[in-house]
Amino acid sequence: MLKLTKIVKEYTHRKILDNVEWFISPTDKLGLIGPNGAGKSTLMKILVKQEEFDSGDIYIAPGTTITYLSQELPAFKKRTLIDEVKNTFPEIVALQEEFNRIEEKMQIEVSNDKLESMVMRYSYIQDELNRLDAQNLNIELYKVIKGLGFSESDFEKPLGDFSGGWQMRIALAKLLLEKPNLLLLDEPTNHLDIEAIEWLETYLRDYQGAVLLVSHDRRFLDRVVNRITELEHEKLFDYPGNYSNFEMLKEKNLESLISAQERQEKEIKRMQVFVERFRASATKSTQAKSREKMIARIERIEIPKDSDSIHFKFPTPPASGKIVLKLKNLKKEFEENKLFDLKKDVWVERGDKIAILGGNGVGKTTLMRIIIGNEAPTTGEVELGHNVIFNYFAQNQSEKLNMNNTVIDEIYDVVPEYTLTQVRSLLGRFLFRNEKAFQEVHTLSGGEKSRLAMAKMLLSSTNLILMDEPTNHLDIPSKEVLIKALQEFPETFIVISHDRDFIARTCNKIFELIDNDIKIYEGNYDFYLEEKQKELNKQIGIEIIKSEKEEATNQLSKGYRLDQKEKQKMLASIEKNIIKIEERIKFLELELADPEIYNNSEMAIKLNTEYNVLKSELEQKYVKWEELAI
Repeated sequence: MLKLTKIVKEYTHRKILDNVEWFISPTDKLGLIGPNGAGKSTLMKILVKQEEFDSGDIYIAPGTTITYLSQELPAFKKRTLIDEVKNTFPEIVALQEEFNRIEEKMQIEVSNDKLESMVMRYSYIQDELNRLDAQNLNIELYKVIKGLGFSESDFEKPLGDFSGGWQMRIALAKLLLEKPNLLLLDEPTNHLDIEAIEWLETYLRDYQGAVLLVSHDRRFLDRVVNRITELEHEKLFDYPGNYSNFEMLKEKNLESLISAQERQEKEIKRMQVFVERFRASATKSTQAKSREKMIARIERIEIPKDSDSIHFKFPTPPASGKIVLKLKNLKKEFEENKLFDLKKDVWVERGDKIAILGGNGVGKTTLMRIIIGNEAPTTGEVELGHNVIFNYFAQNQSEKLNMNNTVIDEIYDVVPEYTLTQVRSLLGRFLFRNEKAFQEVHTLSGGEKSRLAMAKMLLSSTNLILMDEPTNHLDIPSKEVLIKALQEFPETFIVISHDRDFIARTCNKIFELIDNDIKIYEGNYDFYLEEKQKELNKQIGIEIIKSEKEEATNQLSKGYRLDQKEKQKMLASIEKNIIKIEERIKFLELELADPEIYNNSEMAIKLNTEYNVLKSELEQKYVKWEELAI
């Protein structure tokens, strides 16, 4: 489908790609990984001809279609959401509009000649719409925009009413609907909540074309890709399987490389001893010179340098009291939009590591802003505990930096006692190397400003850390170090994140904002998922039993005819059951897609059996629904 041959790309001071050989096959679900700044986005732009390369060749098979989702905010025209997404299929939109116009005219036209002409055109358009599969495309359209988190009330909203994050979702929806042969996605999960991420995982796994995606979300990579390509030191290295398999293979490769290097060094040393011993020998000097030349020709095995990442340990914080904060009678609403109205007081204790979860727009960031005093609740109060010193990392934390400072001065503001060597070493680990350390803040990119703000927060002595999406601009190695630092942090933190791996490895308690209230789960993310599944299973059981009882009652008398009201009631009940069963099937698909589940054969068989039973049950429900709907 696509092949790169000896591709070279370099900027004035830095080489990005050096004689790269690479390919993408039609069925690849490919994860492109590498440190920030390695050139992943540049490579994607080269593939869609948004960037030039210096030398080499790119072959793209004839007829191959490629689309690209960048990290840049799209520029939309002044349309509604539904009109913008439908415009993905301009030919169908034009035909449907003409179809509707002709239909209206046919209602009032009396001239037989004109009417006959209209009927012919009407019939032609109908055939064209069938040929283009317009009906199924419309179904797919609604499936995608709802899967990405939009509700029907959003459909007629102007695009200007949506935030940047929601506009990125619209751009993603349009690209998915285009169904190209090769889909390029640069950080597609950055603006998605967990529910939308899980939907996208399923969609991409089932996608019929090839997918190349850049992501720092380990769990997302594990559940979507079947091949990993690492961009490191201007080269591309391929690994079969998902991200977990890549880690295992890379570790094995490194161990093999170290062993090979040790054997090589041992052999070189043995040859050097021979050369030194017999260099001046009358009988063996020729052999000595020959071996000296052999040593010179040996291509030395090099161990790859460790990738730059954040190596950090928190300063020892002062201890807070046992109760860190209380949320008392808390309520927040904007005019008619009620975000939350807590039915009981919520306490946070020392040592709690809390993730705040919930869909987009439920008030997660607002709650955090209320906790730190940046926003007032409608009613109620937040009470901080004894000796609590908090620090807040907002999504727009970079705006609080002094734009006129240099990067190095920003760090000195927090730790004036550090030496220049210490500060530069710290900044290097945050990817501010060489002249970057002396660059003025206002000249940095958004991601660089965010990393600088993160560095300042980590250096502050605090016993309550509040973070809103802290991993958005961190690559995987840097995220790993942040995770380890938070695991070692002895005090309290509260985080909003859509990164499930990050939550699972750092948090011991979940606060879910749901139904205008907080539901507390006294356990980690895996415990939360188990409890949610129990709730869903219980609800499915109740709904199915209720539905079957209703149906049995309605069928008691022979020849019983349903009136319209009763029919609608039964349809609604079956639809609820279908939704619940589909949600459970979706969960099972995610579980069965995880390679680790097959380490427990009993569990794998159990889940697979349940999956098949539910698929059969779902089919029966659809048959009943169709019988009633006719």
